[in-house]
Amino acid sequence: TVRAVTFALGLVATALTMSYILWMLKRVFFGKLPEHLENVKEGSWYMTAPMMILAGFTIVLGIYPDIFFNQIIPYMNGVLGV
Repeated sequence: TVRAVTFALGLVATALTMSYILWMLKRVFFGKLPEHLENVKEGSWYMTAPMMILAGFTIVLGIYPDIFFNQIIPYMNGVLGV
């Protein structure tokens, strides 16, 4: 039936995704570092600072989502005519 085929395809897709992610993690964390990447350094402060600011906003909005939703929900209700 259609459900059995869909279920089987989902299982195959899940298995392929899992194996690809495990292969990638093995290469990233346990693989040999390519020679052309041996001299790579950390980014400077003007590259790191914007990432830290965005990470801070993400953490704050994850903990207090009402800061964002209290502003956007009334607007979206007006747009949708609710």
